Amino acid sequence: MVAKEARKSSSIGSLPRPLGDMPGLEYKGKLLLFGGGSGEDVRDEILSIDPLTGACDEIGKMPYKSRGHQVVRMGNVIYLLGGFEAGTRNDCHALDIEHHKAERLAPLPFSNAWFSAVEHKGNIVVLGGFSIPSGYLPHAGVFDPTSGKWETVKDVFDDNIFPKPHMGSNVLASHGGHIYSFGGADTFDPAKGRANALDLAIRFFPDEKRWEKLAFSLSPREGIVAARHGEKLYLVGGMPEKGEKPFNDIEELNFSSMSLRLVGKLPYGCLTPAVACIKSRLIIAGGVTKPLFEMTDKIQCLNINS
Repeated sequence: MVAKEARKSSSIGSLPRPLGDMPGLEYKGKLLLFGGGSGEDVRDEILSIDPLTGACDEIGKMPYKSRGHQVVRMGNVIYLLGGFEAGTRNDCHALDIEHHKAERLAPLPFSNAWFSAVEHKGNIVVLGGFSIPSGYLPHAGVFDPTSGKWETVKDVFDDNIFPKPHMGSNVLASHGGHIYSFGGADTFDPAKGRANALDLAIRFFPDEKRWEKLAFSLSPREGIVAARHGEKLYLVGGMPEKGEKPFNDIEELNFSSMSLRLVGKLPYGCLTPAVACIKSRLIIAGGVTKPLFEMTDKIQCLNINS
C-alpha cells in the first residue's frame, strides 16, 4: 500500500445525533441508515442521506430499537436481522420502505448481534456473530427467501484458518461464487468492554466447503465495514486489539487483481459506521469512535473511481 495515494475524506453533513453500531445500504440513490447506538441510548429511526448534499431525513422506523444488527437488500426488499437492546435478538423482518411496513419472518436460528450478513446466490448468509450470554457463535445461518426458512450450518470455522471455532465482528462480501470475510474477533473481555482483533482476509468455496487465505495481509481489526462498487470493495475503519483509537483507513480491494491498497483517510478513527457507494462516492455516516459509547455524527465522502 502506498501512503501518498491516500486522500482525505471531506465532510458533507451531520446526522441528527451521534450514531454507531448500525448498518447502512444504498437504496434508490440514497444511503439508508438503520437504528444504532447513540451513547448508551438505542435507536429505531431509519434515516436517508443524500450523497451529494449530505442532507439527512428520517423516513421511517424499524420494528424495534437495536444496535449491532444487520440489513441485506434483495431487490426492493430490505431484510432486518438480529441486533441488541437489553439482550441479543433473533428477529428477522422484511421491510417495505415505500409503504412503511415490516413483515415478521422466521427468526434467526440463534440470537445474534455484531455479525455480518450478505446476499449470496439468492440467499442470505450470516456467519458467526455474538450472542448474550453464549459469546461468539460457532455456526452460520442461511436464509432462503423463497421458502422463508433458515438453515443452521455447523462446523464452518476451519481450524486451519480460524484461531478458534467461532467468530463475529467481521465483514462479508460475495463475489464470483465465493464468500469473502475480513477481520473479526473471537474473544471478548467484559471487564474492559473490548474484543480482540483478527487479521483474517479469506474466502470460502461453498461447493468444496473450504476456506483459503488471500494473498494480501490485513491489519488486525474488528468492527470493520465494507461497501461494494463494481469490481471493488471498500473496507472502512475497525478497531485494533490494543490502543484506544480505531482505524481511520479506507482501503480498496480490487477483485480483478485481488489486491488491497490504501486509498483514503477519515479525519477520525471509527468502527461500525454506515457506508455505501453511490454515484462514484463512498459515503461514511457516523461510527463508534471509542468503545463502547462514544460515537460521531459526521457524514464523510470520498470520491472513488468508477
